[in-house]
Parts: sequence; structure tokens; C-alpha cells
Amino acid sequence: MLVPEGFNLVASENAASFDQEETRVVATSNEFLDDAHRAQRLLGVGKVYIGLQPTYLADVFVIVGKDFKPDDAGGP
Repeated sequence: MLVPEGFNLVASENAASFDQEETRVVATSNEFLDDAHRAQRLLGVGKVYIGLQPTYLADVFVIVGKDFKPDDAGGP
């Protein structure tokens, strides 16, 4: 869903638990906040946060919550 819109997938893994109610879209710094908001709009759910520590892996990362329904996702 995000890759066709210009995002790169650099890693994918399961969270420690599956009880995340709300999707989180995290920018690793203020520099990537616009990208995080764009990803949130494309997903159609969640809240945007700024991470406290850089991951050195990605500029934006997503923790998918129970609120995510692929059929309800937004678009550009």
C-alpha cells in the first residue's frame, strides 16, 4: 500500500504482542514528519508520532494496530 506511493520497505517483523489497538506512524525526526503524515493518510488510520531515538534503519516506521482495515485505506 505504501510502496507504490514511493515508500521503500526495509524491514518487516511482528511486534512483541498483538494487542496494539491503534496504528502508529513514527517519524524518526522532525525532518521526516511530512512523510509520516503522508503514510498515515495513505493507510487511512493511526496517529503520527516523532520517535525519541533514530533507528538508523528507516525514516518512518509503522506499527500496525487493530484499527487498520486494508479495505478502508485512503489514497493519495
